[in-house]
Amino acid sequence: HAAIAATFSLTKADELLLLLVHLDPRDEDHRLSEMQYLLQQTKSFPNAIIMGDFNSLSPHDSYDENELLMRLQEQHITKFGENRLRFNVITAVETAGFVDAAQLMGYPWTPTVPTSANKDTAHAAPLRLDYAFLSPPLAERCARFEVVQTEWSRNASDHYPIAVDLTDEV
Repeated sequence: HAAIAATFSLTKADELLLLLVHLDPRDEDHRLSEMQYLLQQTKSFPNAIIMGDFNSLSPHDSYDENELLMRLQEQHITKFGENRLRFNVITAVETAGFVDAAQLMGYPWTPTVPTSANKDTAHAAPLRLDYAFLSPPLAERCARFEVVQTEWSRNASDHYPIAVDLTDEV
């Protein structure tokens, strides 16, 4: 759907790959295909971050799966699964070795959608759809994760921004 890749020099011998993503908003199979492609791009970068709007659910979040599925079905929202919730994209990222910064930091479950800017029925429930996944070397350097909820961020977008701080030291 959309991704921005940027490479930064950490040292003369080390680089950081940053992938800012907005995965397909309609279908988990398409999102999974997009993510598999992106994960291939990270193979030669030990230091990589994949972050942004994954439009996918995490199996680790504390949803009442039956209630959420029913709520989504009532609104005819099938992008998270039709007869059961799907977690394929997040599972694929974790299987590739990436670490969810929110989980790593013990950040309490916080929805990243909807915000006050949402005026449509497509945002039928509070969900966490925005993530920052870190490769293992960067996970060791993670100092902070936050869902930024301010007066400005409540009205700036349909998603709350997320922030990650990395330290220079391990």
